[in-house]
Amino acid sequence: MRKKIIRLLLLLIVIIQLMAIFHAYRFTHFQTTQHGKTKLENMNNPLSKLAVLLFGVNNPRPENTTRPTMPFQTVFVGEEKEIETWILNQDSTRGTIIMFHGYGGNKSGMVEKGAFFAKNGYRVMLVDFMGSGGSKGNQTTIGYKEAQQVTSCFNYIQKQYDGEIILFGNSMGAAALLRAIAIDTIQPNKIIIESTFATLQTATDARFRKMNLPTFPLSQNLVFWGGIENGFWGFSHQPFRYAKKVNCPALVIYGLEDERVTQQETNQILENLKNEQYLPLKQTGHNINLSECKITWEKEVLRFLSVN
Repeated sequence: MRKKIIRLLLLLIVIIQLMAIFHAYRFTHFQTTQHGKTKLENMNNPLSKLAVLLFGVNNPRPENTTRPTMPFQTVFVGEEKEIETWILNQDSTRGTIIMFHGYGGNKSGMVEKGAFFAKNGYRVMLVDFMGSGGSKGNQTTIGYKEAQQVTSCFNYIQKQYDGEIILFGNSMGAAALLRAIAIDTIQPNKIIIESTFATLQTATDARFRKMNLPTFPLSQNLVFWGGIENGFWGFSHQPFRYAKKVNCPALVIYGLEDERVTQQETNQILENLKNEQYLPLKQTGHNINLSECKITWEKEVLRFLSVN
């Protein structure tokens, strides 16, 4: 009897690990599919939860659907020109703001904020990370390898134009730019980060909380295999630690209705920055939708940019 129990336990462990391997791949590789993206917040039905646990989420490749209404130039960046960017207000002498999207996003989602910066005199580079929009591939590493793409864009702007360089990132984009500063020692003049998760572990925990599922051990398995499959140690991806290497002024924006990133995670980021300003926004969540907080967001962001 004891041997049967041990065998069943071992079989269960193997099944859980195989599921984690499959889920990790789906989590870090976008698919070409006709099905819409799985909405984890709608996983109230037990059958829906079971289907996601068994077969993973639908994770369509993010494609650009909106283009800037003002003139822009398409520029490809990287050693193999694998990253597609749009540059607005190219002739500006005020400086450049480079914008990086979040997980499952693309540069189309930053057009509104990018246009705001351009209308206020800045040159703006909107970036598609690998696997998204006009850039190559279907892989995402939730900001880990994307950090090198942040560095490539920073170096391109630094070589092509004079003036200040400001980095802007939402969620994964914020994690990537913090890692680029910490690892590649790039030195922007300022950074603006929105909805920044503290670690890859906490970001993964949030996915299971949205499904009302226990985070342990499902989340840990996903982080482990996601890193292994993509060539890095997932537990070391910790934006709150990268923040310690930031020496320039930083504006940290947090939507108080954020369903993915907690206030505690935001506090961890703030505690590790040396020259930080904090902008909490009511009635908006993870994606900081300007339709919900446009006046405050625009006013405070311009205030931050105007201070020398």
